[in-house]
Amino acid sequence: MGNNDVIKINPERIKRSASQIPAAKAALENASKSYINDTVGIFEEFNSSYADSMIAVLDNMRDIFDKKLLLQLEQYEKGVEDVVKMFEDTDADSEKNLREIAK
Repeated sequence: MGNNDVIKINPERIKRSASQIPAAKAALENASKSYINDTVGIFEEFNSSYADSMIAVLDNMRDIFDKKLLLQLEQYEKGVEDVVKMFEDTDADSEKNLREIAK
């Protein structure tokens, strides 16, 4: 891009993306829980201290993964909300400026 190029951002596209976050969040949560639960299920079929240890490790992984994933998704969601708000504010300011110019 040259110095004089204008970056065009479509706020509606960003809003559409923001509206898909909850579904993506739920899908990721379900996928991680399903994977870990399936793995725990496999180890539960074995009756040994090794299987018990692996189940404990997987339970810890599930807790850590859920917490980190949710935190990252919440931060991403907040960032997208901030960008959408910025565009809405910019649109409102632009509209206000145009009204002032039209007077």
